[in-house]
Amino acid sequence: MGLILEGVRRHDEFKAAAAVVPDEMALVATGDPHTPMDEEKADFIQMLWDKAAAGGLAVAQLEAAMGTDSFRVRRKLAHWFEEGALQGA
Repeated sequence: MGLILEGVRRHDEFKAAAAVVPDEMALVATGDPHTPMDEEKADFIQMLWDKAAAGGLAVAQLEAAMGTDSFRVRRKLAHWFEEGALQGA
């Protein structure tokens, strides 16, 4: 039962993040600082930030480039977009 509830929670969070930063949105850094999310490793956060801040890639392309599940990537991109560290290109 716990696994099902975790899957539902992740699905809901992914859908909310996808509403903020849809697949086709290209992102660029604004110059404002970005904050990490506590549960992620620093090297993963840095690699994702470097790719996102470089600009020119759509969210779906960033997800593919990271080689991990969309949930992990999309949540961080939405977090950085909402805090103002990233914006749509």
